[in-house]
Amino acid sequence: IPMVQDQGLVLATEAMKVSSSIAAMIRKGDVSQITSAISSLSDQGITLDESLKKCVESGYIEGAEAWKRATDARRFAAYRSAN
Repeated sequence: IPMVQDQGLVLATEAMKVSSSIAAMIRKGDVSQITSAISSLSDQGITLDESLKKCVESGYIEGAEAWKRATDARRFAAYRSAN
């Protein structure tokens, strides 16, 4: 993601530990529930939206960049670009 003031790029990523409940979701093909599972167990990983939030709060990226890339853009609606 482009950093503020064209200082380069920063990586926002999603990561998770595969627990038995996550593995069961994957086996069943119920991947829509994985983000919720990661969010509810913060020690199990980080969602893309949480990673984007940290990048914005740290001043690495503009909020509009997070809004464009978010899984749930509503979380970043205040940053929505005017274009």
